[in-house]
Amino acid sequence: MKRHLITLTLAMAGFVFAQETAPTPPADAPAAPTAEIPADPNAVAATYGDQELTLAEFETEYQAYAGRLLNQQGMTASPENYAFFNPYREQILQDVVQQIVASNMAVEKGFAADPAVIDNQIQQIKAGFPDEAAYLQAIKDAGIRDEAFLRELIGRDIATQNWINNLTFQAEAEVPEAGLRILYLLDKNKFNRSAQACVKHILVQTPEIAATTKARLDAGEDFAKVAQEVSQDPGSAAQGGDLGCFSKGETVAEFDKASFEGPIGQLQQVTTQFGTHLLVVNKRNEAGLVPFEEAREQLATTIKQSAAYKVMQAHIAKVPVELNGEVVHVDTPAPAQAEDMDMGEDMDMGEEMDMGEEMDMPEDMGEEAPVDAPPAP
Repeated sequence: MKRHLITLTLAMAGFVFAQETAPTPPADAPAAPTAEIPADPNAVAATYGDQELTLAEFETEYQAYAGRLLNQQGMTASPENYAFFNPYREQILQDVVQQIVASNMAVEKGFAADPAVIDNQIQQIKAGFPDEAAYLQAIKDAGIRDEAFLRELIGRDIATQNWINNLTFQAEAEVPEAGLRILYLLDKNKFNRSAQACVKHILVQTPEIAATTKARLDAGEDFAKVAQEVSQDPGSAAQGGDLGCFSKGETVAEFDKASFEGPIGQLQQVTTQFGTHLLVVNKRNEAGLVPFEEAREQLATTIKQSAAYKVMQAHIAKVPVELNGEVVHVDTPAPAQAEDMDMGEDMDMGEEMDMGEEMDMPEDMGEEAPVDAPPAP
């Protein structure tokens, strides 16, 4: 599995709209000054619909948000390290509100996370630690207030992803062939690839859990369904364990070997530093330019996913939002090294692709299909 997707950080949920690229604090950075937070914790940082987000609530969200980015760089969430993100507090406020609005709307539309799935993910996380104290410390190190908030974050993430998957599934309109060919020709370099393996996997933390999970798969249970319930990989669980296709050397050695040398289409079990993986190699691609016929499905899926995000954003835009940036702003400057961190568009909602009028969404996209509708292939 891809290194940037396989992490043991607990800050795994609630970041559907955040991009993977994160500011990179230098490893030897000196301690940053602790941010001075305004005195009134009940000050309203934002309103959305008829609800409010207080400064105290924002600080809880902010620490989990910054904690994820810090953990990605191998840094612990701490008051000192939070100061790296002082210049971005207003931007993070906007992102956090968007995430909350999206998940609330997903729940209203019937896409709420199954409590049993959340419980299962919590148990899977706990299984990776020697005792309760180590588990709770890991939550703290990830910037998450407590287990209750971890559950909330996981629930938000699942609900929002369920909604996105449903919208993508509904994007049934045929994408014009001519448009796809133009995109292919304009971005041909993107389709020059090295040899690749296309893999799906389920990550668990103990051999015992791996055994029970393997038994479910051997008995014929759907791989994607089991992955969504069991896998601890936050980057692929919601996608049914699908890692897509990757080149040799992009994953840890043991996983790489199974992906590029193991049998195709058969369940394999391999142990890495991250835990035990149950994986299936769907196919392997030879190096070279991807033929248009093969790239066509990827291009069409990308367009449909982009359309799904736009539909979701259109729904979210109907919710009146007022951000009070001055409430969350702090004057304490971030460390000097932070000036070199390019946040850029990293925290922008979704990854927009302007396809003009080429993609016609069904007129009834506003009314979601049943929750159990399968995701788009």
